[in-house]
Amino acid sequence: VAAVPLLAAARSQYFESMGLRPLALFGLLLSGCSNHPNAQVSRADAGCDWAQWGQNWAHTGMSCAVAQTFARPLAVVTFDPFVGQEVAEAAGSSGVPELRVHYASPLVVGDDAYIAVKGGTYLSCSPPGSSTPKPCGMDAWDKQVWTVQHHSWVGSDLVFQRSYASDWKPAYWPASGGWEPVFQPAVHDQVVWVPGAAGTVIRLDRQLGNPRLVNPFAPVINPNRFVTGPLVIDADGTLLYNVNEVDPVQPRILDGHGYLVRVPPDGAPSSVAYQDIVAGAPKPNDLCPMTYEHAGINGPYPKSFPAPEGKCGSQRPGFNSGPAVGPDGTIFVVSRAHLAENDDSLVALHPDLTPKWTFRMREILSDGCGVLATCSDGAAIGVDPDTGLKASIRVFDEASSVPVALPDGAVLYGGLTTYNGGRGHLIKVGADGKLRATYDFGWDVTPAVWTHDGTYSILTKDNHYFAPDGGVGPHDLTQLSQDLKVEWKFTATETRSCASQADGGLNCIADHPAGFEWCVNAPAVGRDGTLYANSEDGRIYAIHQGGILREQRFLVESLNAAYTPIVVDAKGRVYSLNGGVMTVVGE
Repeated sequence: VAAVPLLAAARSQYFESMGLRPLALFGLLLSGCSNHPNAQVSRADAGCDWAQWGQNWAHTGMSCAVAQTFARPLAVVTFDPFVGQEVAEAAGSSGVPELRVHYASPLVVGDDAYIAVKGGTYLSCSPPGSSTPKPCGMDAWDKQVWTVQHHSWVGSDLVFQRSYASDWKPAYWPASGGWEPVFQPAVHDQVVWVPGAAGTVIRLDRQLGNPRLVNPFAPVINPNRFVTGPLVIDADGTLLYNVNEVDPVQPRILDGHGYLVRVPPDGAPSSVAYQDIVAGAPKPNDLCPMTYEHAGINGPYPKSFPAPEGKCGSQRPGFNSGPAVGPDGTIFVVSRAHLAENDDSLVALHPDLTPKWTFRMREILSDGCGVLATCSDGAAIGVDPDTGLKASIRVFDEASSVPVALPDGAVLYGGLTTYNGGRGHLIKVGADGKLRATYDFGWDVTPAVWTHDGTYSILTKDNHYFAPDGGVGPHDLTQLSQDLKVEWKFTATETRSCASQADGGLNCIADHPAGFEWCVNAPAVGRDGTLYANSEDGRIYAIHQGGILREQRFLVESLNAAYTPIVVDAKGRVYSLNGGVMTVVGE
């Protein structure tokens, strides 16, 4: 395991042992970062490597390849050995045995694969979910160790090479909503970037050696700052990432702060505060609308009186969201008020992080009560029953939605709107910062984009979680036009939950009459328009254009699964994550 001592005290000793102060180390490491010129580059094609979340800096999830068939498993790697304990903790605390973890996308560059793997110790509570003896369960997230493993394809085998253990830790669980945030590295050219502690990142070579620390906040080392969401690398090698700073004792009551960091390939890092880039954002002590439930007011909703208000707090990114980069270099991020989920914005920035425009997502929808929501008698048509106001598209900390930069300069984002059956709304905002279209969809996803015939289509999961009659379903995969109009749907029809048997067969029980959720949060699309996604039924699916099933294959039991990304590499191998296990399938 390649590692450097990166905890606060140990870092100082490490620097001193080299005869350097942290600031001096900056000049040393940045001078050798990359030889890519900081010039105009083409962003139309990110190549065939899957080097970051959503394949590329725009997160369009499109492979240059047509995937191989699912003939056989080519490799299996366990990346989370604690799944059983994590599910037990969730069951003990909420009664729902679900996997509350956000997982990183595998990264494949040529025949090299980089996989985020958890190690260290998971301290279960006794009994699970009891929060005792402290620290345990979510209170002991920091006892785990997040590593990057380097594997290489040698012939038909995926062979482990080396690993690097980071000192990154997830933010305190009350801040992130109780879902473990994602630890997402990224690769560019000969460099692997890895999240570190205190808002830092570590630069490694492709063999995970020669670690060099980048601290954009130097000389300060603040343990209450956390790298959150995926690391994103632009075409020229510029690194972009989010940092959230929260109070260690009362992270949901006291104010928090967000920063966007830029590390160019040939210069010093810089950062901007989210509070300074969101035009029209309330001040931290201004009042924002809350929900009736947040104020302890019982339903039915909405009430006849205005929604309660509370302090907005400072602007910051969602805990699993990252930047996206458009064709002209525009950087897109989403922001929310730290203490108020109903104040949210989609922001465009110039490449130097100066503001370009802000689209405020607060109170923009009118499809609540009487349209998509069943509400109390006398409710005004179209309002959000949780607030009695026009609905806002929420940047939800428990989601892993990342903006998608579209080929025409517009941007796509999927946010939460609970009144439409726990689903959400997909919105498209044009290059001019004006709303172009919305789509009522079933949510928490970074959609894929298939470019074809002089236009493009958007592919997304479209689960229906709750119906007014108490039912669920249908669970769809949906393709939309560039105007967010439905082109086709594929509906899940499998009703059996299955588990593998020792003899290689399956033991199945018909217990899901409405089908299973699509548990993909970043689908992949091949160059021929075939959509790849994984389901809670434990299977991986390939769906041809028109919504026609090409094939499916059972991998591993995945009930109450985590939402996970899927990858198609340059040779057409497909990487699927289910139940803490990565399975690569192909021919």
